[in-house]
Amino acid sequence: MNTVSSMAFGCEYHTNLKTIKDNIGDFQDDFIKHRLLIFRDLEPTKEEQLEITNLFMFGKGNRNILYDDAVSHEYFSKSGRLEKEDPNTLVGHWHVDNAVHEYSTSLVTMHMSHWVGKQGTGNTIFIDLEGLFQVCPDHYKSELKDIELLHQSGQDDTEGNLARGAVHPLFRIHPITGNTILFYTGPDLNPVNGPVPEFDLFKEWVSMILKRILDEDYYPELKYELEWNQGDMVLMDNRCILHGFRGGWKLGERVIHKAEGQWVRP
Repeated sequence: MNTVSSMAFGCEYHTNLKTIKDNIGDFQDDFIKHRLLIFRDLEPTKEEQLEITNLFMFGKGNRNILYDDAVSHEYFSKSGRLEKEDPNTLVGHWHVDNAVHEYSTSLVTMHMSHWVGKQGTGNTIFIDLEGLFQVCPDHYKSELKDIELLHQSGQDDTEGNLARGAVHPLFRIHPITGNTILFYTGPDLNPVNGPVPEFDLFKEWVSMILKRILDEDYYPELKYELEWNQGDMVLMDNRCILHGFRGGWKLGERVIHKAEGQWVRP
């Protein structure tokens, strides 16, 4: 399969569609093990991307696929945030895709169809939420195990306000591995029944950990930073990955074809 690099979280390949299809069982195993697969210079057509997305949807969930061929984050450009010179500007926009809905997607594929920005800008940063659960202090696991939270991060409504959101737990179980996931879906995450002091402290802890992971290479095994090439495609287990991207590029320099599928209630 010509693996470029492999680690507990994230795995890169130089390969082609035929090899993926001929060895789909091995790739599926890698997907469950590493949670994040990067196919360098794959350059799939729309039909090929949808075919790959279908191949990696196994287990429970609605397999309808939502496809978007022009993810450019235009709303950030309108606010003036996208082009700021500081490449870290947008990393604070951490989110898990579609966590604002009752049913969220399990699998996301992203194909960088167009990328002409400066090197080091536009990188996507992935955070392993299974690993984050493992390093989470035990007292939070005990104090917050039954808390119900309104998840609103990652998607605004048509007027630019926070989405209505959906109620999900803070901890969820991966349906295939049985591993516990810290289902932190972004900063706009709050108890449904009003403030909880222990949860406020927990959010401060998460914010501190994420900042140190970015700035100090703290817990490097929990982070995978992808510097894109045009033609790359990513498969992401959206059940257990938090992600964001760096700014410093202009609208139109970075366009992603995105497919999302296997909808389940966390």
